[in-house]
Amino acid sequence: MNLKLTHLLYLLMFFSCVNHDDKKNHVKNESKEGQDKQVFFPVTNYIRGQMIDIKSAGLTPIKYTTLANKQDSVWIKSEDFEKEFSYFLKPEIDSVNMVSFFSEKTFMDQTLNMVTLTYDPISILPDSIQWRHWDIYIDPATNVIQRIYLIKQISPDKKAQLTWLSDKQCKIVVLHEDETGVSKIETQTEIKWNY
Repeated sequence: MNLKLTHLLYLLMFFSCVNHDDKKNHVKNESKEGQDKQVFFPVTNYIRGQMIDIKSAGLTPIKYTTLANKQDSVWIKSEDFEKEFSYFLKPEIDSVNMVSFFSEKTFMDQTLNMVTLTYDPISILPDSIQWRHWDIYIDPATNVIQRIYLIKQISPDKKAQLTWLSDKQCKIVVLHEDETGVSKIETQTEIKWNY
């Protein structure tokens, strides 16, 4: 109940602060200069909110790590939980930090029956921005976020992907690109707290 209330609060805050442009299907807000400015969903704050919910519910997540076809599992202490995701919490994904570098597209994904917000770079990104892409999947019937998918560049030949399933679990995949340009899974980590 507490988790659903938190999600509803996040969505209400988000949608109460923006105007919807039905013709273009993306969220905009008037800036001081009189130009339209996009308003991005605060992904980082949402994930932090989920972590707070997990801690306050007294849940102990379990982490499964697969490396070289060998799997290991360990329980995560509540004080170490945020460390598991620290790489995906900076730089923050919100309107202040990312609107100059990314564009948002909104569409109804008929295959998944989800409203999808998808974000891609507008142009070449500065070295300080490691994000490459992210998606937010929202259930159109309930307006509840179901999933968040993030891609972050770790190094020139490595990327990390985070798939966050709200109130359930997440999966982190680190991909290594070889000299031929083929990406292979280096490590895969699943963390479950609703099992």
